[in-house]
Amino acid sequence: MSSRYALSILHFNIEFVAGDIATYHMNVKESLEPLLNVLLENPTWKTDIEMQGLYIEFLKENYPETLEKLRKLVNRKQVELVSAHYSDQIYVAYPRHDLLKSIDINDKILEENGLRRSNVFLTQENFFTPAVTKVIKEKGYDIALINHTYYDYFHKIDPEKIKPLYKLGKLYIVMSGPESQWLVPLKENGIQWVWWWYDDGEPLMTLHGPYSFEKFKHTKLKEDRMKIILSGLERQGYRLETISNFVKEIVEKGYRPEKLKTPLEGAWNMKRCEGVYRWMGHYHNPWELDVQIRSLTYTSRKYVLAAEKLIKNVKDTWINTESLEKLLEEAWRFQLRAECSDPTGWSPKPNEVGYSITMARLAQYYSLKIIEDVKKELRYEKILIDTWTGEIKEIKEMPKKYRKTSLPIQLEYIGTKPSISSYLVEENVYLIKYSFQPQEKYAGFMIPLKTSKIYYSQALAEEELYELDLDSYDFDHVYLPLTNGLISFTEQDFIIKNNQKMHIAAKIDKNLMKIGFIVENAPQQLVFDWEFYYVKGNKEKALKKALEINVYPKLIV
Repeated sequence: MSSRYALSILHFNIEFVAGDIATYHMNVKESLEPLLNVLLENPTWKTDIEMQGLYIEFLKENYPETLEKLRKLVNRKQVELVSAHYSDQIYVAYPRHDLLKSIDINDKILEENGLRRSNVFLTQENFFTPAVTKVIKEKGYDIALINHTYYDYFHKIDPEKIKPLYKLGKLYIVMSGPESQWLVPLKENGIQWVWWWYDDGEPLMTLHGPYSFEKFKHTKLKEDRMKIILSGLERQGYRLETISNFVKEIVEKGYRPEKLKTPLEGAWNMKRCEGVYRWMGHYHNPWELDVQIRSLTYTSRKYVLAAEKLIKNVKDTWINTESLEKLLEEAWRFQLRAECSDPTGWSPKPNEVGYSITMARLAQYYSLKIIEDVKKELRYEKILIDTWTGEIKEIKEMPKKYRKTSLPIQLEYIGTKPSISSYLVEENVYLIKYSFQPQEKYAGFMIPLKTSKIYYSQALAEEELYELDLDSYDFDHVYLPLTNGLISFTEQDFIIKNNQKMHIAAKIDKNLMKIGFIVENAPQQLVFDWEFYYVKGNKEKALKKALEINVYPKLIV
């Protein structure tokens, strides 16, 4: 058997232009279906195709014949279906529970449509966090794909010396070659492999992509080019193989993967994205609402989580929860679509911005219907739902207001001078309200770092603290999502952003030795009303507070 492998991953995104239904149909007819036809005609050409459950639902409803072609290719093991979420979420910006829920819904859709997914994990924009190891093993994934440029941002790597396989914990990692190396063979220990595609699947055989509506057309020229390339690879002795078979074969031959150095959260084009900043703070167009949308989706998430806890709490009582559970699944589907990455990011269209807002409102609406129905059954007027403990209690009075204090820390204002109010919440815990209207390119605040060691929680591991040693990484600066909002600037001083008010990526600047929260190019007509907490004390106290605020919030309704 040849030890020459030609690998590929084609990412198809039905939400490429989120909310523009016309592009959904074009996605299928102009890009996916022509590819499936070529593969059906060439049974030795194997590939990995990534798509979300939402895409499968769209095929079932609108293009059952295309779905049948995909099913046939998957069943004969020519296409390895990579599918890890229901919607193309920016999952690294939300707590672990959301991704687990997304995988469960996705798996249910695949099963209903007779599709077998692979053990390979890859998501929209190749978002990645090292804590993904805590999630995907329990869901049946044991291989993850990362892009070379993502890893290189954190730990410099020679593109000529990329290994065929790495290990992160118990997870196998396959790394793409850099874009300039595509179709240029990589070799090690008798293994020779080449990537012929590692990118969006839509432009493979089309002119332009879905954003260029009138030019997004299948072209015979690009189809023929692909056929020439793949036929040529076969003549050179390469097998067009799936990624899981590639891993299986080289491991069985005795290849020992190299241990991967720990990266941080990010996406595949790190130099342009600066981590997740492209989706969480960088405003490219005047209609963008990055921070507003990510904050709104944290608010809608609170309602969905509260409805979920409420149903669980009353499930064994006289209340019939069957209809409520159906409403809850709809709420989660809307929530996961609201978490879609494309309404913020590269250059979202106005309808994409509206897409996330609409989905978040629908998620909240369905959740409120559940909550109000249960309240009616319990004969409560106003209740407090604790999404951490699951406790439900009727309340007669609203919580007392906090005592106003002077600002307990020094902030370095960037751009517009803000309006600031500070309140004592409890001993050594302060709530700070920070309001401004941007007048310059950059606006926000920064705080000096007193140490090169920072504590924060990695995405998907929000209940743990990770000690980030800046000296162990090669970046000058990076932006992190902070799903629980927590980051330190000394070993005893912590900031917790309220993600319902300011879900913005946190900047860590190694050169200046500062952390900060800064919007770039935000429209001047926007008013930002941020809230964050300052906690002075031990790490455990700060972590508990972060979980209470952002991961398991309380809801009064």
